[in-house]
Amino acid sequence: MYTLEGLENAREELRKWDDRFDRYTGNNPDKYQSDIRAARSKVRLIESELKRTGALPMTDEEKLHAALVACNR
Repeated sequence: MYTLEGLENAREELRKWDDRFDRYTGNNPDKYQSDIRAARSKVRLIESELKRTGALPMTDEEKLHAALVACNR
């Protein structure tokens, strides 16, 4: 079960990887990219679950999308 605290921790982890990439001075453009993708994926998963359970509010666009998907079932 995901929590708002877990979401904030996942966002902080993503910020950490983004900061590392921003400070990287080498010439490898792919440095940290797999870690960044994994952290973004985790944030999206937690946000999605929290929105599904109502712990996090959906945007109007997300509500519309959910209604359209429900209509097509």
